[in-house]
Amino acid sequence: GRTDGVGRRGWYRAGLTGWYWYRFPNAVDVDGKKPGDEISGAAELSLSPGRPWAVGPAMYGFIRPRGVDIGEADFSSLDGFSSLRASQLKVGGKLAIFGVRGRTVSITLLRTVYARNNPSDTLALSVGMGWFHRPDLSRPLR
Repeated sequence: GRTDGVGRRGWYRAGLTGWYWYRFPNAVDVDGKKPGDEISGAAELSLSPGRPWAVGPAMYGFIRPRGVDIGEADFSSLDGFSSLRASQLKVGGKLAIFGVRGRTVSITLLRTVYARNNPSDTLALSVGMGWFHRPDLSRPLR
């Protein structure tokens, strides 16, 4: 990620995060292990004209490249859903409201814009609270 100032009091923050999820197999057959491994990622950009808020676009997605399509899956098996090749991309926005003593409330709203073998009508609302504690640089780090 990167954070920098904009203008006199404004700032921006851009971040890109990625994950690789190794899945322990429940079953192995000619199509490979079930469930398959996944790759997921997130991208965010926050813009603020100055305190006490910031707003910007957000994106989240995942892909499970190995597996079968929904028409080929055997849902009578316990591994029916985990055998699917699946992906989903959600886009939306994020609002952060900054309070006193480093407290922050963030609200993210994402809507699915692409899906394969996965729900295509997902609307995700996330609300979080965090605290930023500025480090005391006068004390030595241990």
